Amino acid sequence: MSESMRLYPPAWTIERDAVAADDVAGAAVTAGSTVAISPYLLHRNPDLWPDPEGFRPERFLGEQDRPRHAYLPFGGGRRICVGAGFAMMEAVLVLALISRSTRLDLAPGVAVPSRAEVTLRPARPVPMRVTRR
Repeated sequence: MSESMRLYPPAWTIERDAVAADDVAGAAVTAGSTVAISPYLLHRNPDLWPDPEGFRPERFLGEQDRPRHAYLPFGGGRRICVGAGFAMMEAVLVLALISRSTRLDLAPGVAVPSRAEVTLRPARPVPMRVTRR
């Protein structure tokens, strides 16, 4: 679940207002400025994620050797999404129930274009091939 949330975080951008002047990676930020963080781009940063476009769930096994906020599918810090824990539990439960009796495969040759609104979602229905286990 974590690897798919890395590639397709529900919140593609997070905005915060700077409470004080600061310097972020060499860019001056004035107090009151809005700072945007894109988990979608952060999760594809090759300095933090080797093979950033690859789907490799094993990268979440064991100890992690990356900065604390390199993975932000629900934001971070004291303003993290209050529903993050519930959303992850619900997603795992639904996937477990579906995968007990069926197998879902993306239909051959289908690319999944994304639409960015408040959350990141498919731009159109995603054709799947469903087979009984």
